[in-house]
Amino acid sequence: MRYTYHIAMILLMALAAATAANAVHPKRIAWFITRDVMYPPATPEQAAATIGQDELVAAIQQGATIVDARKADHFAEGHIPGAINIPWEDPPSYLDALHARALAEDPVIVYCGGDPCDDSKIVFDVLRADGFQNIRLYFGGWRDWTEAGFDVEK
Repeated sequence: MRYTYHIAMILLMALAAATAANAVHPKRIAWFITRDVMYPPATPEQAAATIGQDELVAAIQQGATIVDARKADHFAEGHIPGAINIPWEDPPSYLDALHARALAEDPVIVYCGGDPCDDSKIVFDVLRADGFQNIRLYFGGWRDWTEAGFDVEK
């Protein structure tokens, strides 16, 4: 019993010392993570490029290229008809598929799983850096598309 008490006291002192050190350290570890830390808000450029469901449907009818930023296995399970997959984890290796379908000035719409989701924002930035100029973001994503009952492709 005496050893259990000693072990508990040592653990409590270690916890107190770690908490105090974390409190004064310039790069302290947060006790709780907020949604904005986990999913940072869109940049002003990304926010300006937001497209809604109705605009997406109209853009698809006008021949816009749709890019699914989700992982390849999620894309294979289902995606917006005609979409190509450029997974957020390694977008540069998939850019050839987009270059084969769209020119830099053609409309390209990127989506991912739905809000909250950073995958489309990552791919958006890669496409912008690659020279694409007419990129839009569909933040409703896959969730919004399927909840609306639109067709899916597998």
